[in-house]
Amino acid sequence: MQKLEENSIKQFDFWARFHQIFSIPFYFLSKEIAKIVNPTKGTSVLDIGCGWGLLLMELHNLSRGLKLYGIDISPNMVHVAKLKLAKIDDVEILEGSADNLPYKDNSFQYVTCILSFHHHPDSLRSLREMYRILKPNGKVFLLDPFKSGLIAKIMMVVNNIVFQEKDIRVYTKEGIQKLFEEAGFVNIQQRVRNTYHLLTIGEKARRSKLVASKEEELL
Repeated sequence: MQKLEENSIKQFDFWARFHQIFSIPFYFLSKEIAKIVNPTKGTSVLDIGCGWGLLLMELHNLSRGLKLYGIDISPNMVHVAKLKLAKIDDVEILEGSADNLPYKDNSFQYVTCILSFHHHPDSLRSLREMYRILKPNGKVFLLDPFKSGLIAKIMMVVNNIVFQEKDIRVYTKEGIQKLFEEAGFVNIQQRVRNTYHLLTIGEKARRSKLVASKEEELL
């Protein structure tokens, strides 16, 4: 696990240097994801693996008074994101791991994780952390490569060669569905994007009336 994180830090620290060139295709993806998330006015959004901060910028551009947070394991990516978002209020960028998120329970209405999940050393633990920090009825939006179908498998091999990714964890469509279920998510939806990316949306269940009444008794 530690080796995977170390490799990921080295890889993204390197790519952070070329943000002016290689961020262009991610700019269009970020605009697309911001529209899909479609956050309610005044809510809080955390972007895990925020990279250059492009998605946070697009969420800000929606002009909905959002409270935006980003976290990334790469110090260089965090540095670039802070520079890009320096003039925006209500944005906080931290350096940290998805396996141990430095946020309180029930903190966010929305959590996004775009093209970084395959770098997480413990996939289920990451999802459980996302579930923990979500508010009841909050949603996670996870976009990642998947290996269901011939084209997806070929693209995974190409990406590994181009980006020199090692020891990453890529799942089938069914595998990601199972992880979401094990983490506790409900109302899970999946849709394929560009034949080799899978968007999975999960919701944190609302507290049952029984649990809520017990909590009130303790107050």
